[in-house]
Amino acid sequence: MTINNYDCSIIRFEKLAEEVLYYPPDCTFPLMDMYYKDQNGKLVGNQASMSKKHDQHVATYMSFYEKIGTNPEKILLKLYF
Repeated sequence: MTINNYDCSIIRFEKLAEEVLYYPPDCTFPLMDMYYKDQNGKLVGNQASMSKKHDQHVATYMSFYEKIGTNPEKILLKLYF
């Protein structure tokens, strides 16, 4: 996989470009450090830092889904550490 670009703005899932890294605009966002839509249309998140402060609570996931305009019943998040 080659990541072609990156973006720090909040974009709804259906408008995410494939293979583009997106960073939460708030660098203290507790769920992940970056995310992207893969070439199969799947949502993938990465925690690149070694921080143990990344929040795993349901409310945090739901906040992320709300920001990108979808929900876990429609789009599953693959989260890698």
